Amino acid sequence: MDKVINFHSLSNFYKNKDILITGHTGFKGTWLVKILQTLGARIYGFSLPKTKQNSFYSLHDFNLIGDFEGNINNENDLFNLRNKINPEIVIHLAAQPLVIESYKNPLLTHQTNIMGTANVLNLLSYFSNLRVSLFITTDKVYKNDNLNFNFKESDPLGGYDPYSASKAASEIIIESWRSTLNPRKIKILSARAGNVIGGGDWSENRLIPDIFRAINKNQKVEIRNPKSTRPWQHVIEPLIGYLTFIKSSYDNNNHVYSLNFGPNLNDIKPVETVVMEISKILNKNFADFVTIQADHQFYESKLLSLDNTLAKNTIGWVPKFTFSDGLKMTSDWYTQYKILGSNSILESQIEHYFRVS
Repeated sequence: MDKVINFHSLSNFYKNKDILITGHTGFKGTWLVKILQTLGARIYGFSLPKTKQNSFYSLHDFNLIGDFEGNINNENDLFNLRNKINPEIVIHLAAQPLVIESYKNPLLTHQTNIMGTANVLNLLSYFSNLRVSLFITTDKVYKNDNLNFNFKESDPLGGYDPYSASKAASEIIIESWRSTLNPRKIKILSARAGNVIGGGDWSENRLIPDIFRAINKNQKVEIRNPKSTRPWQHVIEPLIGYLTFIKSSYDNNNHVYSLNFGPNLNDIKPVETVVMEISKILNKNFADFVTIQADHQFYESKLLSLDNTLAKNTIGWVPKFTFSDGLKMTSDWYTQYKILGSNSILESQIEHYFRVS
């Protein structure tokens, strides 16, 4: 597919479409808002009240059509939207997205990721214009025995840690709702992405934010599981996948409801490779840059990879950036956003995506 035509195809579809995004002020939400505005969409956002945790979003002046504050765990907060908006598309990003946090606050994690999802599903039938909804889950929804293979959409769901379990449970609820509580036959989709990296993520206990926090404090970065593999990908990649999935489902009657959006197999790398690559980009000595935690309290999967074949074959989505491309773009944001401005960097990296062959 020609990359320029790809942009025009998406912009022709999304121009003036009314879209509700939950969790629009988060890391992925901020990038998604920027991409959709580039494509000409009319965006409504629903998120928790803005705090310093939304500092990435606050670097941009988005001027949404509607910007609503609330909690997906509060059914009334969501139902207040019923008489205010009538979107054609809903994208559900709001979640408790952190594995370590799920150990510390398991009840909140389950409430947000399971009942919060159910609350959003319950809202869909009140939007008379709604055609497609997409629920973002995770690569961690699969039952993982730490065997060295790539998860396909047909593989069993499961979850050892509370975060993974809550997201696997949400997938079951999504499928059930689609089949039994969906009289208008709204397209209810789910998307499973890999370990998403990119500028603007300041989440706690995530590798890339931890690295740049340590740099800002002139400290060594502590890493937990240097040999653990993850499907690293720049944030633009899965977001374009999501939007392509929505467009494909809106336009036709394909019966694919869940897709993996992960990198190619040769870009699935261990944690230590990520740190080594960034140390080279930043001209730092790896040994002086890193310390490995001798004892870490919480279990995390050792091997994790996604098979993206179904997305390639059904909607024509393919990764464009290599592992090194994604790390370079990510490092560029963290080292330059105070100088160039985050808005400028996001615009240039999104434009670069559509120009890559």
